[in-house]
Amino acid sequence: MDFTYLNIEYLFLLIYRFITGQGNVSIDSFLSSREFVLFLDGFKVVSTIVSLLLLTGIIYSYIRLSQIRKEESEELNEMTDASSGGEVVEIHRDKRWDEVLSYVNSDSPNDWRQAIIEADTILEDIVFRAGYPGETLGEKMRGIERSDFNTINEAWEAHKVRNRIAHDGSRFQLSKREALRIVDLYKKVFEEFYYI
Repeated sequence: MDFTYLNIEYLFLLIYRFITGQGNVSIDSFLSSREFVLFLDGFKVVSTIVSLLLLTGIIYSYIRLSQIRKEESEELNEMTDASSGGEVVEIHRDKRWDEVLSYVNSDSPNDWRQAIIEADTILEDIVFRAGYPGETLGEKMRGIERSDFNTINEAWEAHKVRNRIAHDGSRFQLSKREALRIVDLYKKVFEEFYYI
């Protein structure tokens, strides 16, 4: 297609005359001028080609991004399988968390205490697998940087309640509302580490 009929200089001259009021250029004569109509025809062709090229780039980027995500997911699964000795850890995690939820949703204060103790055991496993130094969970959590563990305050608050339960036993008064709140703190921690 021959684009020699596109005279941009003349088009700008018409725009200039229209703005300054020189000559007999009006909006009607400008929009109906042959040069403007030819310019629009050429512009449609060029913009269609550019749009198709950009659409092709978007589709290519989407497909490539999907491939990269799939590869990263496969690598992550391989690393998880290698670190867990090939066992399926996800089933184990869900089962333990389901036990915590069943305990905390019961009507027995002893089950509420058991839910907190079990959730703390899960927290201890997570911190142990992360490789933080220390003998007890409390010592390990003291060595954790806030930047490495965004929910460290929630973990500490929940762990302190667990310690009171461990030391006071059934003498520790625990309402269902408080038990649900503490389990929710553990839940926030577990969600940060993709345990649940």
